[in-house]
Amino acid sequence: MVRGLSTSWKQPVGHFFTGTSVKVELLCDMLHCVLKKLESIGLNVVAVVCDQQVSHRSLYSMLGVTVEQPWFLSNNGNRIYALFDMPHIMKILRNNLMNYDIIVDGNAASFSYLQQLYDYEKQSTLCMCPKLTDDPFDLKPFKKMRVAIQFLSHSVAAAMQAYVLFRKLPASASYTASFVDRIGCLFDILNSQTAKIDHKFKKPLSANSETQFSFLSESAKWIAKWKFAHVRVAHAMGDATVCMWQCFTHVSSRLSIMLTR
Repeated sequence: MVRGLSTSWKQPVGHFFTGTSVKVELLCDMLHCVLKKLESIGLNVVAVVCDQQVSHRSLYSMLGVTVEQPWFLSNNGNRIYALFDMPHIMKILRNNLMNYDIIVDGNAASFSYLQQLYDYEKQSTLCMCPKLTDDPFDLKPFKKMRVAIQFLSHSVAAAMQAYVLFRKLPASASYTASFVDRIGCLFDILNSQTAKIDHKFKKPLSANSETQFSFLSESAKWIAKWKFAHVRVAHAMGDATVCMWQCFTHVSSRLSIMLTR
């Protein structure tokens, strides 16, 4: 599928039936073939977007995509930026948060506080998060992307801070609220859909988006500090997961696209 960056059009360019995952070498050939055909008719291809299948991650690695260099060159020598789609990143982040506490500078973002918040909400007659349902807490593989976004949002973060003030949640839950709020802002920036909106983080990036650029730059440094502590295995720590690499690459790509255009 090909679509415009700032114009409302899209066009399917090919589909393939396969019984198993496609070999990364074949994917690479197919991608360069499509890019060559698009460039031959005068289209300026800026970026490629995919989900987080293993073969797609392997493709980006084969193309030399890294956090420091989130792009590759087409056969014509044009720079093509590599992106993962943000809704899938949010789902993978949700899944990681259910299995790991995310530690940043000694503070822990914990799924247990989100579960406690929802348990209180289900018992309350006056809900602060009326859109929150059981779905975000269900790890079934084919749940829609929006269910992962439901609890990684500003409204959930605000409700959690309120429960901390009401002493329903411990003070240590405040960092989880801050974590959720920051992720929600990142999603708004990286998933903007319309220019006619007052919310500054939901507007598309432009040369005048100084606040958004500053937030993305600081967030890239913040993500680099993430460490993962398994909630069921004591002292099991990791410096990075697929989720962290995808978040980092996506932020770096968006920054690089805007700073070079």
